[in-house]
Amino acid sequence: MRSNTKILLLTVLVFLFPLLFVWVTQGFYVTAVNNTNTVEKQKIELIHTSLATSLSHVEHDTTKVIAELVGEFLNSDHTLEQVQILSIKNDLPELFYTSVATTPEISDSLLEIMRRLQISTSSVHIVVPASSNERVWQGVRKVETKEKTFYIFTVHTFGQLDSVMSSRWQNSYFGLTAIFLFMILLAYWIHRQTDWHKKFIDLRKRLDDQMLFSNMIAHEFRAPLTATKGYTSFLKESKDILEVEMKYVDIIKSSTDRLITLVNDFLEVARIQSGKMKIEKNLVDIRQVIIKVQENQNKEAKVKGLALTYNPGSKKIFVNTDKDRLTQVLINLLSNAIKYTHEGSIQLESKQVKNLVFITIKDTGVGISADNQEKLFTPFERFSETDRQETKGTGLGMYITKQLVHLLGGTIGVESIKGVGTRLTITIPID
Repeated sequence: MRSNTKILLLTVLVFLFPLLFVWVTQGFYVTAVNNTNTVEKQKIELIHTSLATSLSHVEHDTTKVIAELVGEFLNSDHTLEQVQILSIKNDLPELFYTSVATTPEISDSLLEIMRRLQISTSSVHIVVPASSNERVWQGVRKVETKEKTFYIFTVHTFGQLDSVMSSRWQNSYFGLTAIFLFMILLAYWIHRQTDWHKKFIDLRKRLDDQMLFSNMIAHEFRAPLTATKGYTSFLKESKDILEVEMKYVDIIKSSTDRLITLVNDFLEVARIQSGKMKIEKNLVDIRQVIIKVQENQNKEAKVKGLALTYNPGSKKIFVNTDKDRLTQVLINLLSNAIKYTHEGSIQLESKQVKNLVFITIKDTGVGISADNQEKLFTPFERFSETDRQETKGTGLGMYITKQLVHLLGGTIGVESIKGVGTRLTITIPID
């Protein structure tokens, strides 16, 4: 259990909680029964006190007053079964009043109760018959007047009340059974969730190990590739290399550059996915960032005969963002636009609408089909096979761009028509 603490939790859920519920419910039931008995005794005391008062103070038509009073009690109290009053004068008992339809003689049980009990005039004595199948109480009270001594006998049956209590007690245990079953299902669900959580931890550890391994390989690749690139530059500057051999040097340099770009993209993706990409925000004029990116890419655009334009306007647009990451995003998007535009122009626009800044890059390039637009920001996804042959890249640039935009708190959208051109819009909050 020390090595697997979930067993303790399951034990508490499956066994201790239901037992606690049973104990609490049983305690409530016992308390309810005791409170009910107390209330019933108080009701019997009230009935006897009312009858005793009537016997002591009513001088004329006592029997009629008692009959009306008993009738009210019988109508209002369903547990009151019958009322009998004995009167004793000169040690001779006689039946003074009975609520029974027929007028029976004095029962031996009443006389036996009178003989056995030392009844005072101040309290009610409760007699509980042991032989009855249902709960029955008999109340006895002695009332002394100037002329006679009265004994008040009442019979109270609690069968209906006990059946209601029993039904509610059973319903409580039915509810407890449902709770018990729910606890078992909950314990099973927690058990499954614990297993899944353990598998998730194991999988995440394996992924972290794989990412660490990939980062290590990428770093190890970058060192020899950088050396290869350096030696290739020396060979290109050498005067002892023949023109035929120089073609091979160019191929080596081009392949090395592609490998270095691929390794750098892998490292960039790894930093983003691991959450280690640092964002340092400062207040910058968005126009100046775009102007520098335009100057950086202007040479490449002129080589292809493309017009790269940007009208910054006179109003400054300040944004609290990471200048370097935003520059990286714009360079990626602009170089992509130049790469896939063979003739025409590329326009850069920027504007502020309330608390948002919109940066737009429009080109007259090959465009993107509707199907390819959904895969534009997916890793290693490129356009058609013709586009793959005409352009070079790792397929990670747009994925990295989108992730960087999200890290800056913004969004990126694309509108494009195949063969007409593409419009990319970056939306960044001012703060």
